[in-house]
Amino acid sequence: MLDTDLAELYRVPTKSLNLAVKRNADRFPEDFTFQLTDDEAAGLRFHFETSKRGRGGRRYLPYAFTEQVVFDAIRELMLPPAPPKRQIGFHVREGATRGYRVRRRK
Repeated sequence: MLDTDLAELYRVPTKSLNLAVKRNADRFPEDFTFQLTDDEAAGLRFHFETSKRGRGGRRYLPYAFTEQVVFDAIRELMLPPAPPKRQIGFHVREGATRGYRVRRRK
């Protein structure tokens, strides 16, 4: 799957996806992504009838992600959202002073 398709799946810009991958390269296996060659990218441009480099198209060669990465991404997107975690510590609620009244002796 190409970086543009995976970015669309995550609903983020392609540039942000590629930047995050580069910054966190040590977290992933070495072969989970690779950059296409000039010939491969030219074949894609011909196949999808996209513009030439430098004419409104991409400035850099696209990245491709392996099947395992794509399935992991889809699986993660299909998980229900995690329930919010309880906050720990003491929290003062403004206006809730009923419990702090001092009873007077008669």
